[in-house]
Amino acid sequence: MLIDPEDGKTTVVVIDRSVRVTGETGDTVVEAGFSVVVPRPEVSTGPLEPGPTPAEVLDSDWIVFNQPEG
Repeated sequence: MLIDPEDGKTTVVVIDRSVRVTGETGDTVVEAGFSVVVPRPEVSTGPLEPGPTPAEVLDSDWIVFNQPEG
């Protein structure tokens, strides 16, 4: 799960199995290999929107930088 510090959107990326994600406008099941972006309620009450792929998140600079050496 990633939270954007600028707009408060929460990105939920599912690597394995599935996750039920609930937003202001309802909920959805996100399967492995997919993600969803949940807007911050005070900013938007729009629907859940597709997010980045797990590969994009796992290859992001932050994840790569924080991997243990070995």
